[in-house]
Amino acid sequence: MADHSLMWLLVLGVVALIIGWIIIENQRIKVKIPLNGEHAQESLELFQKIRFRSSAEQIFASFEVIDNAQFSDYIDKLAVQYSQFNGEISNYIQRIPYTRQGQQFFSASRVGWHNKFTLTLIVHKQYEHHHEIIIANTTREATMSLLLQLKSSIKSLFGYKLNELEQLERIMTNLNVEKNKQIVQNLMMFAIGDRLEKQYGNQLSISYVAK
Repeated sequence: MADHSLMWLLVLGVVALIIGWIIIENQRIKVKIPLNGEHAQESLELFQKIRFRSSAEQIFASFEVIDNAQFSDYIDKLAVQYSQFNGEISNYIQRIPYTRQGQQFFSASRVGWHNKFTLTLIVHKQYEHHHEIIIANTTREATMSLLLQLKSSIKSLFGYKLNELEQLERIMTNLNVEKNKQIVQNLMMFAIGDRLEKQYGNQLSISYVAK
C-alpha cells in the first residue's frame, strides 16, 4: 500500500511540474526572428566566427512592464520618441493598445560611400493588469574603402581566402548586391536574438524562422 501511495505522489509531482512549466512557458513572450533561408547557414557561420562585434555596431534592448493606468501615457511618449526616426515605427506603436500581442521588424539601409543598415524590433503582449513591451535595435555602419575593395579583389582573383574581417567589410561595403544585403540583415537578426537571449532569456522564448 505504501508503494502505491509513493507512486501516486511521484505521479502527482510530475504532473504538477508539467503544469507549472506550461504556465511559465505561456507567460513567456514568444519572439520569432525571421531569416532569409537561402543565406541563413552562411550568415550563421559568419556570425559565430566573428560574433559580428565591432565599435561600428550598436545594439540596444529594453524590456518594459507597464501598468494599465500608465499605459496610455507611455504609448504616447514612445510614439513621439520614435516619430523622429521613423514614422512607420511610430504608427505601429500607436496601434499597440488595440492588439493583445504582436511583433514587428523595421529595417532601413543607406547605400553609398558610407553604408548604414538599421534594424528595429518591437514586441508586445497584453496581460490582465499590465503590458510588456520589448524594443531592440541595432545599427551597422561601414565606409567604402577603395583600398579594401582593391585588396580583396586582388586576393579573390588569385584564389586567396579572405579573412573574417575582410569578408565582413566586403559584404558591408557592397550592399548594392542583394545577397550581401540579405546576409547583413541575417547577421543583425542574429545579433538582436543573441542580445535578447542574454539579457531577457528568462522572460522570452526566442526562435528563428527561415523564410
